[in-house]
This record gives sequence, structure tokens and C-alpha cells, in this order.
Amino acid sequence: MRHLFTQNPFDPLLTPESAAAIAEGLKGNFHYVCEFEPGGGAALFAGHLTARLGGGERLLFRADLQMATGGEHLIKLLARSFVQTFAGDLRRIEGALKKLIPTATPHLVMGENPHIDIDYGTEPHKIFANLLDLPEMMGVEENRGATVVWNGFGRIEEILGAEGPRLFAAKVKGQAITSHVMIGSGLLKTAQKLEGHMPGRVRTLRGAELVPREALEAWLIRIFAAEELSLKPETAAAIVRLADGKLETAQNIARAFGRNWGTAPDPASLDRAVDDILADAATAHEQVWELLNLRQRGVLYGLTRGGERRLYSEWFIKEFGFKTATNLQAAIRALNAKGILHKRGKQWVFADPLFALWIQRRNG
Repeated sequence: MRHLFTQNPFDPLLTPESAAAIAEGLKGNFHYVCEFEPGGGAALFAGHLTARLGGGERLLFRADLQMATGGEHLIKLLARSFVQTFAGDLRRIEGALKKLIPTATPHLVMGENPHIDIDYGTEPHKIFANLLDLPEMMGVEENRGATVVWNGFGRIEEILGAEGPRLFAAKVKGQAITSHVMIGSGLLKTAQKLEGHMPGRVRTLRGAELVPREALEAWLIRIFAAEELSLKPETAAAIVRLADGKLETAQNIARAFGRNWGTAPDPASLDRAVDDILADAATAHEQVWELLNLRQRGVLYGLTRGGERRLYSEWFIKEFGFKTATNLQAAIRALNAKGILHKRGKQWVFADPLFALWIQRRNG
């Protein structure tokens, strides 16, 4: 089991035709908005694209903002990410940053991963806008196009507010040789805004379409077969169903399943694997649950009791302790803001399907 899931799943899951189409679109300076559900594999997709596009004709920048905690931290992560493109020539990018941000003082930080930090002399919005010019500037200097792969793009709006995406759209609209791949959750509104600024130049991809459930099931079977373990199709389907089709969650369940299974197939192994995962996460789940008010708990409990299709019905409002639809809607909005629920089409679903299972078991 040592090699289980060491390969990025998008390497085999993304068809050569799809990968080639994306690469060709980037050469034509199209922009891609890639919408992933939480746990759907956004970071894995960003890693796959970075590996696939690296070493090509175009300059490649990877901006990883997933862990950004505030405005200054976001800018620092962005600057450090961009520096990696020119890790062998730090003085060069230091000069470029100085041109872009004359009020800032860049300085080299040597170590295992050399990078540049900035002592800021202005506010984050302006520095962010200036940094957006860097790929285009470096591409012009080298007389070749540039591509920026953004992992955690949604953090820009979360941290900088609506001004962040507005600044981004204004800059990108004027760039002639730079294409952007925006990856994350809750980006569909951003896609619509960008399309308004750049008609015909923005394409939307959905993680659920890049990795449909059938393909995920077949991939799990192949991964286990590579370890000389025979995973039955119905078991692969059960894993994907428990994961609600989410790639990263399916990986976690399958890893635990493999540890429980070993080399002797056992019908109860999947149940034991889920038990182990829930036991490991029990403290964290309990802490989240305790921070919710009664109405928010009522929404989650109702959803686990099969109420997703009747969420706004009079039955749901009465059954799970809501006096009015307004109270219900306020609780749903709060759960969405906390990242516990998200919308899939017209339905509200759990960001973490295993949290839903924990609630089911906790409340009988």
C-alpha cells in the first residue's frame, strides 16, 4: 500500500484531449475559471496544470493563495509565488518588483527556498494591483506569453473585498499576452463579471465535469489494481457515494479502506475505514457543532434526515424548529458563510459529506 495515491489523480483522470484543449486555449490568451466544490480537488488540479504547462513556450507563474490569512499575507504569498518562476535570477525579479512598487523595499531571503519579501510602503489593494502587472511585464521582456495558475483564487475577494476582483478584472482586460487560470470555489459570479469585461475570452470548467463520478470510480479500481488489490466496482461506487463525488474525500476514504483491507478482502473493511475517519475527526466535528446555534444545527440535522429536496417547504420549517422561512434562510446563509454548506445547482449540500455522516450518527 506504500504507493497508493502517490500520483496526482488528474494525470490519468484528465483526458489528453481536455488537457490539450486547455493548453491551446491558454496559447490564445483565453482565461479559465475552474469551479470546484470544497474537497473536489482544486489544489490537485492546480498542481496538475502547473506540472503539465511547465517548461513550455510560455512563462508559467503559480499563485497559491489558499492559506492567505489577511491582506499583507496575501500580497506576500503572491510575491513569493511569482518569484519561483525566476528562482535562478532573484536580482532580476527584485528589480521588476521595485519598478512596479516603488514605495516598497524588496529584500532577498536566502535559504532552502530563496524568495523575496517586501517591506510595504502602501496599502495591500494597490500592491496587489501592481503585482498583477508582473507576468505581463516579464513576458514582454522575454518576448513570449505568460500563464498564471491561481489556486485559491476566491481568497482575493474574501480578503480584499469586492475591490479585489474588480482590480483583477481591470488589469487582466488590458493584458495582451497573459492568460489566467482561476481555480477554487464560488467563482461563477467572478466568471460572469470577467465575461462582461472580456466577451468571448473566458471559459468556465467545473470540477464535477472534469472528474465525473464514473471516472472517479474507474480510477479507484485502477489504483488498487496497481497495488495488486482487486477493488470491486460496487465498492468503488460506495466510496464515491460516501464522498458525495468529491475527489479528495474519496481519496481519504480509499486510503483508510486500503489500510483496513490490507491484502485480504473483507466486506466490513469499508465500514471500519469510515469508523476510523470519523473517530479521528470526532473532536474537530464536535467543536464545530458546539459553535453553531440551534437553528443552524436544525438545518444540518434536517438535511441529514433527507430534507434536502424539501428544504424550503412548510414541513421542513415546522419539523426542524423554524418559525418562519426568514429564520431558515438566515441560518442557511450563516452556514454557507462558515463554509459548512455550499450550493450545488439549486440544492444546498455539505462541504464535507463525512461531517453529515457524523451528524447522522451523533443524533441517531
